[in-house]
Order: sequence, then structure tokens, then C-alpha cells
Amino acid sequence: MGLVMMIIRALCIFGLFLSLPFSAEAQTTISDRLILWGTNQGLFRRTQTGRAENLWSGGKVLKVIQTVAGRPSGDWVLLTDQGILVSGNLKDWEQRSGGLPEKVIKIYEDGEKSFISTVQEIKDLEIDRENPEIMVCAVKDGVYLSKNGGSDWQSLGMPNFRSNGIKAVAVVTSFDDGITVFCSHSIYGVYYIKADEAGAKWTEISVGLEKLETTDNPDEVSDIAALGSEIYASQTFRRRVYRLDWEQKRWNLVWSDGLEYGAVDSFSAGKSALRMVRDGGIFELSLPAAENTKLTNRQDLVNMVRTIPANQKPNCVVLRENSRADSDTINLSELWLLDQDDGIIDALLLSETADLGGVSAALTKTFAAAAEFLGRNKAWQPLSGDAAPEGWIPSSADAVITKGTTNTKTLCRDETLPPGRRAGNWYITATSSATPGKENNPKRSN
Repeated sequence: MGLVMMIIRALCIFGLFLSLPFSAEAQTTISDRLILWGTNQGLFRRTQTGRAENLWSGGKVLKVIQTVAGRPSGDWVLLTDQGILVSGNLKDWEQRSGGLPEKVIKIYEDGEKSFISTVQEIKDLEIDRENPEIMVCAVKDGVYLSKNGGSDWQSLGMPNFRSNGIKAVAVVTSFDDGITVFCSHSIYGVYYIKADEAGAKWTEISVGLEKLETTDNPDEVSDIAALGSEIYASQTFRRRVYRLDWEQKRWNLVWSDGLEYGAVDSFSAGKSALRMVRDGGIFELSLPAAENTKLTNRQDLVNMVRTIPANQKPNCVVLRENSRADSDTINLSELWLLDQDDGIIDALLLSETADLGGVSAALTKTFAAAAEFLGRNKAWQPLSGDAAPEGWIPSSADAVITKGTTNTKTLCRDETLPPGRRAGNWYITATSSATPGKENNPKRSN
């Protein structure tokens, strides 16, 4: 069976922070609607004089969540590369990562070896809307629940996956039977667990999600949002949004642009709308969402994000829907997607064989879509190395052929050649010659 894959990766470069004032025009545009933003250098807000004030500088801020005012554990919650922090005043921050798994890092300094412990990378963090003291988070190989604002965490384990790769989590207490926790895996779909039940086990709930063409698994679910008893999910590599029918235990499609590729991520649920980040913009669905609901482009929210100084590239923001005190607070992350407008940073077109004659219809369709996308965007070159003529679409013979690869014979880019997006720039290493994390081994398979 042929195997076709296209890998497109987006790279973000983050600038160094300088405390610069906003322009008068930007201050007028923002008004009181831009509350906070998180960067690789910490958490910031705009002062009354228009300057960027640093509120926390201990690491990279990935997500900011504002909870209900007066929450015992603090009104603000940060997900950072240093763990989870909470604050009631945006000045005094308290670590809430106790009980979460740690990793040990070895350090060499002046010839001396030492070890430090730090919390493992936290993939996602969510808070229950009905009871914000209940929080759920995930590392790559486990889901954790807190019932006291992060002071203590209990492990819920993880579904019986054959590999790590938890992507998103959500928690609900509005069902009739206690705390329900959801998680998604990059390969194996969505699962839920009744956290209050003795001996509770994870149960798959992936019916209705669009599947990968090459397997029986759903395409990756990027985010899950819980709005009371309404649960929504999005997919990472296709522009799709689903609503869960809890009684039937199936997902119903409520929005799709019908295209082969695209991304939707970072849900933010409000009183009457579900906001999200997708490649190229911020959009919203009116709630409750039904089949064929239309998306509304929220360019005004994008414009607010764009007023953040260019040397403070934001990972996440907290915005206000409008200037009224009772308006929705909008928490958005994954803001690198705003700079993705179908532009291709790098690409790799793979096929197990140069002849797709005996390949399944599903795989042939996948290859055709990938080849057409790369050809239309002039992102792949003919095998010959000649310039691609206008309207050229790669064939399977122009792809990097993967037949002959094994666990120890892997694909490598030929680093002795000038950079180029064509099959001739790649080769299969000799047996046991893979060198992950190092310069590619020049030994080639016969």
C-alpha cells in the first residue's frame, strides 16, 4: 500500500521586549478592550499612559484565563513553561503545579555537573465554568484534575493509547453525574472519564469526527470547549467545528469550509458566541451552534492584537468584547495562526512508490490534493531540478520515495546541497545510520 504524506511547518520568531509606548491612534483603537497579553518574556498589560507594564517575567506565557471575580484561589490563572500560576491582583503570583510530574535537567557549568527539577511541559489547561475551583490539565502522557484551584492535583491516568500525545482537555460539572473530563490525542481521537466514579475508566467518544484517509482514526482534535452542558471540538489540520450530542455520544459537524487543509484552535466561549483562532484570523460562531452555522470574521479582535508592539510577539491575549463592564472576556492563545495565510515555510512530499497504479483510492486522493496544493503554491520542484512550468502539478515520481525506510534507515535532507524543495535533496540513510538531533549521516542505503 502506498503512503503519502505532506508536512508543512510554520515557524514563529519572537522579538525581544522593549517597553515602548503605544501610539495615540493605537490607544484610541484599543480603548479598554485589550486587557493582557503573554509573550516569551512574560505577561504584560497596557498602562493608562499607553506603556507596556510587565506583570510577570519568570518565563513564557502560553495561556491566560480569567475566572470569576473573588475566586478563593485567585481571579487569574497562567499556563507557562514554568508551570501553572494564580493571582488575585496580577502582581503576586503563586505556583500551583505541586503534584504534577517533573523532569530532571542535567546542567554543566564550569566543569561541574548539577541537576535541577522542573515541571513537565503542560499541553493544555482548562477551568470549569460552573465551578472555577475545578481545573484540569494534561502533560504528554497523563491527565490531572484539581478540585481546589490547583493546590492539589490527582492523576486520572490516560486512555490506553499506544503512544504519548495528549493534545487538549476540558472539564464539565453541569452533567447530572459529577465531574466529566475530556481529552484528545493527536492520533487516537477523543475520550472522557467520570472522575468521581470509583474505578472509572476512559471511554472513547470519537464517532462523527472526520477521519484520516489512511487510518480509521479521527484527524487530530486541537481543542475542546465546555459551555455548561454544550461541548464543542475543532480539528488541527482541517477547518471543522463539531458539537457533541452527549445522549447519542457522537459529534455533529456545525461548521466546515470544505477544504482539504486548514486549522482551527483556541476556543473562547462567551455568553452567546464561541470565538476561535484559525489560520489567518479570529472568528466566531453564534451559540447555540447548529448544522451549517456560519462563521463571523472578527477583524476588530485581530486589529487589537496587531496593536501590541511588534517587539512583543504575543502567544496569547485577554480581550474584552466591548467597553461595557458586563461584556464577554475573550481568552485566546495559539496566536501564531494569525500569521498563517496559506503561505508555505517548508514542505515535503512523500510517496512510498513512484507509481500509484496499485494504490487505494483514498491514498491517491490524498496525494492528488497535496500535490495540487504544493504545485499551485510553487512549493515543490520537479525531480529533474528544472524550474516548474506555470500550472505544473507534481506527480508521484516527483515525490521523495520512502520505500526501503525502516526504524534504522530513515530519510535525511542532503545538507551538502543548496536548499531546495525537490526529491533530489533527500536520501535514505544506511542501516543504523540515523542521527537524530545531530548533523545528518552521509552514509546512504544501497
